[in-house]
Amino acid sequence: MNKMRRMVMTAGAAAVLFASGMAVGVQQAGPERPGVSEEARPASEAPRIAFDRFEHNFGRISDDRNVRTTFSFTNRGESPLKILDTRTTCGCAVPELSKTEYAPGESGEITVIFNPNNRRGAQDRHVTIMTNDPVSPSIGLRVQADVQPLIEIEPMLAQFGEVRRGNSSAVLIELAGRYEEFEVTHATVTRGEGVSVEVMPTEEVDEESGIVRRSGLMISLDEEQNIGRLFAQVTVRMVGPDGQLTLRSVNVTGEITGDLRLVPGRLNLGMVGADGRFTRQVRVMSNDGKPFKIVGHEERPLPGLDGNIRPAQLDGLKVEIVALDEEEEYPTRFSVIVRGRAIEAGGPVVNTRLVLKTDREDEPEVIVPISGRLQTAGSANPPRPGEPVAQSGTDADAGAVAETLENTRVIDPEVAQREREARRAELQAQREQLLAERRERQRQNSGNGSNQDDGSKKDGGKD
Repeated sequence: MNKMRRMVMTAGAAAVLFASGMAVGVQQAGPERPGVSEEARPASEAPRIAFDRFEHNFGRISDDRNVRTTFSFTNRGESPLKILDTRTTCGCAVPELSKTEYAPGESGEITVIFNPNNRRGAQDRHVTIMTNDPVSPSIGLRVQADVQPLIEIEPMLAQFGEVRRGNSSAVLIELAGRYEEFEVTHATVTRGEGVSVEVMPTEEVDEESGIVRRSGLMISLDEEQNIGRLFAQVTVRMVGPDGQLTLRSVNVTGEITGDLRLVPGRLNLGMVGADGRFTRQVRVMSNDGKPFKIVGHEERPLPGLDGNIRPAQLDGLKVEIVALDEEEEYPTRFSVIVRGRAIEAGGPVVNTRLVLKTDREDEPEVIVPISGRLQTAGSANPPRPGEPVAQSGTDADAGAVAETLENTRVIDPEVAQREREARRAELQAQREQLLAERRERQRQNSGNGSNQDDGSKKDGGKD
């Protein structure tokens, strides 16, 4: 009986295993479902993209024309290859292809066009090709180049920094052309005022990279400048590689300060409380020791991006003027205590100006920039790191008042005049030094060329 039971169980197990094997066999041999993804295809049936190379170096090129290179590829798979997308790290490297689907065994090309305009030095750009190849869904292509501009301007921006009105200053802008026709013909100030420009002679220099024609612009500030931010633009006319006139622009920036100085340079409200009330202060003083009075004030909102003047952001503005030279009949230093309430006008950011009016004809106004952030009701946003918290109410910060009352050096007018004359002499010496350094660089560059002796004689004759 036991033997018969074992035989029955063995036969049943075999039947179960046979049925399972049949089921597995049917599943493996069944037809492929429609719409199956490339990843689900057997390796032998999926598309396969194969490139002949992945990098190209254009070497040294000029910036006056585009360059291109072609990357060839082949679909070595058993199903159609699709180019799904192309991406680039820069708009200066643009990939082009004639179509996006390739049959098994079919070859194609991707052309990468590199635009070197407004670029200089080593360039490294990448293009990514997205495909339906399950093994290589994205492939990176790389193009490199060493761009040498036909026309070089160094520096591109003439930065004067902070300059006291009445003082002269100059910045030398060097221009170079890597073609025979290069010559700077004219330069004019096309935007802004208080700036003058002088064109330096064009000279030919034999450098290691070849013959280079060099010139320069000496951009100077006029002594009589408007106080405030300086922005000007100089347009340069020069002969281009094709013999036609070409234009380049050089921007000029700086900050012109007057005799009346604001300390600190702006009124920072920091994070203003929910009620908007604040009490802050600044100090106004005469650098040259000339007496003056503050006779009035007003808020002057800044223009928005659309050019329209923004609404007022200060309400109940009160300004208290305290003379710091208590023993002097004609004070030269004042503490300006500003009280008011910041109101939300289009957003929580406060950005406006307080104009202090004086009795000085040469400086009738002192602009006080005001910035901060209004904490709205129910907001628990903490101040930003390093941002002061504005004091609410009408009580002035005693510590800030004490700091405002510290002594400040007063300069005698005659001493100030002598200092201005000395600075003018320094400017002339600076200009001569810049020209001397320019000539020395030209001599050194000539020494690195293949015709060192001839170049030295040529430069020596011009000097």
